[in-house]
Amino acid sequence: MKRLLFTFLLFISALLRAQSSITVNSPNGGEHIQQGKSTTISWSFTGTINNVRIEYSIDGGTNWIQISSSAPSANSGPNSGNYSWTVPIGSTTDQARIRISDAVAPSVYDISDNNFSIINLDLLTPNGSEHLQAGKTYNVTWTNSTNLSSVDIKYTTDDGGSWGDVVAGYNASFHSYSWSVPSNIGSDRCKIKILDAANALVSDISQNDFSIMDVDLVNPANSSRIQAGSVYDITWTNTTNLVNVKLEYSTDNGTSWSVISSSVSASPGLYHWTVPPGIGSDQCKIRISDAAASGSVSDMNTGAFSIISLTLTSPVGGEYLQGNNPYTFTWSSSSNLSNVDIAYTTNNGVSWFPLATGVNASSHSYTMTIPPDISSDQCKLKISDALSPAISSISPNVFSVRQLSLTLPNGGEYVKAGSSCNITWTRSNNVTNVSLEYSTNNGSSWTTIVSPLDASLGTYTWNVPGNLAADQALIRISDSQAPSQVKDVSDASFH
Repeated sequence: MKRLLFTFLLFISALLRAQSSITVNSPNGGEHIQQGKSTTISWSFTGTINNVRIEYSIDGGTNWIQISSSAPSANSGPNSGNYSWTVPIGSTTDQARIRISDAVAPSVYDISDNNFSIINLDLLTPNGSEHLQAGKTYNVTWTNSTNLSSVDIKYTTDDGGSWGDVVAGYNASFHSYSWSVPSNIGSDRCKIKILDAANALVSDISQNDFSIMDVDLVNPANSSRIQAGSVYDITWTNTTNLVNVKLEYSTDNGTSWSVISSSVSASPGLYHWTVPPGIGSDQCKIRISDAAASGSVSDMNTGAFSIISLTLTSPVGGEYLQGNNPYTFTWSSSSNLSNVDIAYTTNNGVSWFPLATGVNASSHSYTMTIPPDISSDQCKLKISDALSPAISSISPNVFSVRQLSLTLPNGGEYVKAGSSCNITWTRSNNVTNVSLEYSTNNGSSWTTIVSPLDASLGTYTWNVPGNLAADQALIRISDSQAPSQVKDVSDASFH
């Protein structure tokens, strides 16, 4: 009796299975799915099927590879199921199919109606942590299987909240696209997404955020002229996500670079640069870059500017110059300075007056007769670039210009020994005391008459020694404060 019941049950089971069927719903042909990622295989069935076997083929059904030997048949509904399949790496094809069969009755099965494609697409760069510069070009790169014909590329600046188009329908086999990064972007939450143009579900995205930032050098501008040894303000603009910048300069048009500061806060947009002394070049550039990723985000002069060296060496302060006498002004300068202008002040720089213009800078000196109408103890000299007057050098301390002129005896007079003789002179108000001397040997030696003497008197009665007899007599008057620098002597001998 038991045997008969068992046989009957087998007959009923076989009869029910004979009435069962399976239908592959997806992928069922024409789809593009991506290797290395998960895709959902779904089916429906009739009759009694408890578990299904799932297989795939990459050659149109000639050969089959098992995905699962026994998966629940109805895990998504009374007569439907699905399976999350991680598509194997290396399975790219345009002849993929899925076969689903009853796990205990393989004759009950279904196959995808048509071939579908398994595609490889991997974004290489930018893939996270890069620093890209707004307004410049950057290569988006990827690898893909040969059965992917075209791609769309998009970008986000809010970590995927919204996406903007980079390019659509681009030839996938090029594996690279030169992206002009939009201007005026500053974000640390950027990503790139590359998609199969025929099926957006096949895609890859930057694994981590990258940054888009910008910096623009403002000063020094091209063709500027700045002075070696001076303090110059380097200025720039930048996006807020650029934290620190590196500053460098070049004097050979960018062939080599010297560091100004390896890291300075970007937010002020300003750096007070003490220009190294002694530089002379018309091939100078400034480069500003992201201190965190040197070279990735940067800007520099498109042309060149000049650094010019100019230093006044005389007078530098403390000198006594005399009107109507020659004096040689001296300076040092770089070879790229052509001409200089020379000016003076008598009030310690409150106002300036020209002395000479367009003087050849390479001569490094200029000799002139001090004008007779200048007198001050608050004098300074200024030498400046004829093209850029801001490039200049000024006496660090004040010097004096004084006037002192002997008027009698001034040569040819006859003075009697033992008599009195008036010595007279003119002077500027800053000559307060004078010394008077005489010589009987045309200036080879001198004998003091009086010292010091109030210079404002303008005259002195000299009691000529009784034993004085000479045909080469001279009188010398000198500023008691600067006797070797401010003085005058009879133009010729008297008797």
